[in-house]
Amino acid sequence: MIFKDVDVLIISHDIRLNQTFTNRYISFNQTLNQHHFKSKIVSVKFPFKPHPNNNLKEKKFDNDVENVIQITAKKLNPIQNILLKIDKEGLSFSKKKILLALHFMFYKVDQWLINKDDLSTITLNASVIISGGASGIIKSASYLADKNNAKLVLDYRDPLNFGYHLLETNKLIYKFKRFFTVRNEIQFLRKADHIITVSESLKSFFPKEFQAKISVIENGSNYEFSLIKDKINPLPKEFNLVYLGTIYNDQLVDESFFIALKTFIKQNKLNEGSLKIYFIGSKLNFILPEIITKYGLEPFTYITERLEEEEVLNYLLNASMFLHLKYGDRSQIITSKNADYLMFKKSILLPVSDKGDLAESISKYKAGYVCNCVEETVDALNKEYTKFVNKENVTLNNGDFSFLSRSEISKKLLMVIKNLQI
Repeated sequence: MIFKDVDVLIISHDIRLNQTFTNRYISFNQTLNQHHFKSKIVSVKFPFKPHPNNNLKEKKFDNDVENVIQITAKKLNPIQNILLKIDKEGLSFSKKKILLALHFMFYKVDQWLINKDDLSTITLNASVIISGGASGIIKSASYLADKNNAKLVLDYRDPLNFGYHLLETNKLIYKFKRFFTVRNEIQFLRKADHIITVSESLKSFFPKEFQAKISVIENGSNYEFSLIKDKINPLPKEFNLVYLGTIYNDQLVDESFFIALKTFIKQNKLNEGSLKIYFIGSKLNFILPEIITKYGLEPFTYITERLEEEEVLNYLLNASMFLHLKYGDRSQIITSKNADYLMFKKSILLPVSDKGDLAESISKYKAGYVCNCVEETVDALNKEYTKFVNKENVTLNNGDFSFLSRSEISKKLLMVIKNLQI
C-alpha cells in the first residue's frame, strides 16, 4: 500500500490569479482542512499569458495561502515554447490562435498541459486528486492520480465538449476542438471516480453513463452574509446600476438594455450625476465603449479594471440595482456573480430573458426583473427609480442568503470525499 501524505490534493492553474476557480479551490481547501481532511493545493504557474479578455490580475493575499504548493511549468512542449515567445514579443492574441488550434490537434488538450517532469516535483502522495477547468490540467491530474493510485475527481465550472460552446468562441471552432478532443475527454470521464458541476443544467449535458457519479456544487459568493448584512445600504445616495465582472462580446449582440436605458434617461430628463452605470471589471472589452457612445451614455457610465474583493465591496453595498446580460443564445450559464447579487439583496435586472438559469434564479428567489422587451426594461428601471426618489428602502425582503457563500457551498464536497471511502 502506498503511504498517503495528504487526503486530498487540488491541482489548479495559478492560484494567485483573481479568477472564479481561485476562490472556489481556496474555499474547497479550507473547508476540507476545517473538517479534518488533510488537504493541499498544487498551484501551477505557466509562463505564457491567458486570454486577454479575462483581464486577470494576481490576488493580493495578506499571507501566503495556507497549504499551497506553488510550482512553475518549466519543461514546455514545442507549441508552448512558441506561445511563450509570442507573449515576450508582445504580439496580439490573434497571432496565437493558430498555435492554440495546433495544440489541440497534436496533444488533444488545451495549452495548460503540465509536463511529467514538472509533475515529478510534487512528492506528496494523495488519496484523492481534484482538478478541472482546463483540459490540459485535467490530463495532468489524471496522470498524477495514476502515479499516486488515487481517486480522481473532475470539477466542471464550464463544459468542455458536452454542453454549450464557450464564450468568445464560435460554433465552428467549437466543432473543431470537439473533433480532436472529445475521445480524450470521454476517457477522463470514465476514469474519474466522481465528477462535480456547478448546476443541474450543466450536469444534464453529460452522457447518461456518467450521470450517476455527478454531483452539483454551485458557484458561491465570495462574501459571508453575516459579515455584510448590516452594512448593506438600503437608501443609496445615488441611483446606480452595477454590473460585476467580465463582459463578453456575445452579451453585447442584443442592445436592448442600452436602448431601454436611453429611453429611461429621456423620460426622466436625467443628467450627469443623477444616474450611474458601473461595469466593474469590464475594461478590456472594446465593443462596450462603442455601444455606450452609440447611445450617448458616456456621461452616465463608468468602466473599471478587475478589482479586488475589498474594492468591489463598496459598489455592492451601495448599489440600487444589479445588472445581468444574457450570454447570447446560451440558457445554461449561471455565473458566480449571481450569488454575489443575491447576497447583497438588491433587485437584479435581466433586460432580455435567457429563458434559462438566470431567469429561473431571479424568479425563484423573487430577486428582481426578468424582461422580454425594451418596454418591460424601462418599466423596471422606472419602478426602482421611483423608490429612489421617494427614499424608500430598496433592500429586498426575500430571505437569508447565508447558504450562498462559498464556505457553505463547499461543505457539499465533504460528502463527495467521504463517499469515496478514503
